[in-house]
Amino acid sequence: MFSYRRPISVEIRGLRFDTGTRRFNANLVSIADNQVISAKAVTGRFDALIEVPVLKRSIRAGEVIKYEDIELRDYAKARARDDTATDMAALIGKTPQRIITAGRPIRLHELQQEAVIKKNDMVKMTFSQGAMEISTTGQAVEDGVQGSVIGVRNLTSKKIVQGTVHDANTVVISGGNETRISSLGAGGIYEN
Repeated sequence: MFSYRRPISVEIRGLRFDTGTRRFNANLVSIADNQVISAKAVTGRFDALIEVPVLKRSIRAGEVIKYEDIELRDYAKARARDDTATDMAALIGKTPQRIITAGRPIRLHELQQEAVIKKNDMVKMTFSQGAMEISTTGQAVEDGVQGSVIGVRNLTSKKIVQGTVHDANTVVISGGNETRISSLGAGGIYEN
């Protein structure tokens, strides 16, 4: 049927598909010298595809995802979840909450902002109530992203309190969890 002097081409003709059942049928036609040599009916199932960003390598919690760590791959739309990342920009600059393996779609809830405070960093602890504001130095006992709640050790009292990460240098201590304030000269912020 095939000869280098008489090359053939293959065409798909009469393609019909149903998006509800995800089935298709068509004719696979072999052509040489503008003449149909053979035709064969083909049927099957299809999946609509979307491009999703995936990691080229496994990335652990605390590592920042960079542009060069990502590639786009086709993925079956029916298998994608509502929170599957479909935009590379949603990944760049973020860090996994846990390890994310290479080559698989990433769900947005698996990501967080890069930690602005690292465990053992020295931070300013602040507490405000009305017109009063008290601050002292503390040591982070865990990593924290902006807006997250972390534990901070008051260096004077050695007590650990919970506070919200405000920026890379400041943790705001809330008064809602039975936090008491001593005078500034006697140790700053401490917990019952």
